Amino acid sequence: LFEKVGPGGHFLDQDHTYRHFKKELWMPGLMTRSAYEDWQSQGAKDMASRIQEKIDDIMKNHKAPSLPDKTVAALTAIRQKGEKELN
Repeated sequence: LFEKVGPGGHFLDQDHTYRHFKKELWMPGLMTRSAYEDWQSQGAKDMASRIQEKIDDIMKNHKAPSLPDKTVAALTAIRQKGEKELN
């Protein structure tokens, strides 16, 4: 791709760029990219407020994935062995 574009060229008109930009382009979830007037009309929340809202949402709605039964059994055995050694 670099050889195809060459010095002084750009990647925007390359098929490779078109195929990959959506998965490679990162859009920040907490940063506002709005114009100042739009930001104000949307409540003018500062970064600390947006972060707190995100934390609150995660704490309220996050569901931790279950561990496989085999993993739970192995962890239980380790815990039981440790408890036995301590007693």
